[in-house]
Amino acid sequence: MSCASGYARLLVRLIGLGGMMAACKEGSRKKLMLKTLSAATLFLAVTLMAQAQSSHVSFDPAAKIFRLDGGGVSYVFGLNPRGELQQLYWGGRLAAADGFAQAAPLPEWASFDSSYTNTPQEYPGWGAGLFVEPALKVSFADGNRDLVLHYQSHTAVANGFEVVLKDVSREIYVTLHYTMDPGSGILARSATVQNREAQSVTVEQAAAAAWAAAGALCAQLPHRALGGRVEPDPGGACSRRASHREPARIDQPPGESVVRHCRRSAGSNL
Repeated sequence: MSCASGYARLLVRLIGLGGMMAACKEGSRKKLMLKTLSAATLFLAVTLMAQAQSSHVSFDPAAKIFRLDGGGVSYVFGLNPRGELQQLYWGGRLAAADGFAQAAPLPEWASFDSSYTNTPQEYPGWGAGLFVEPALKVSFADGNRDLVLHYQSHTAVANGFEVVLKDVSREIYVTLHYTMDPGSGILARSATVQNREAQSVTVEQAAAAAWAAAGALCAQLPHRALGGRVEPDPGGACSRRASHREPARIDQPPGESVVRHCRRSAGSNL
């Protein structure tokens, strides 16, 4: 066998081996592409399912509970027996099976801490013995400023509710708008105030929303300053006498602090 023929056979074998390797690589690429496509399809399906489950709005007619779920957040409020919209829960997302009993007003703690004051309302009006900051404050043409907002009706909308409140004796209507973002769980709230009285009404104060943070009321009025911060006396003095249960400490930022006291006499705890 000549050297030339030997080289030719070796070259043919190398070419054949190269073709087999190329075919194997092409097959591997196709398998990899199929696996990538399958993984992408699965990821897209899971994402769509998560998005489909990330937003939920419901109303329980038996317990009169409104619930909004979005992302990892749940917001719950309800209608209590007095006809007030009452705050119940705002926090991490609840399970679908988690339920709430009908909202119940909190009891009276003292003459100036009435049940109306202590009950955390969704949108309180300035009236009926309210001693905390209202969401809406108005003056009627006859000089009356008493405003008591009770539930009137509601409508379910995309990712939220529209709830209508009305004054118990006057033609003042407030529509509360709720929208829960499906992905982030961010809650958007706003309010529309409508006067259907025959005469004009002066709106002195109107908020887009209200939220009563638990325990926050007791930290609003410091008693004494200690080394750049302010804190109540050890006895627990705070802005509401009947709330002397939770001593609170808050930092005093640079600037001026203004203490305002309204609609009741100030005692020695100030």
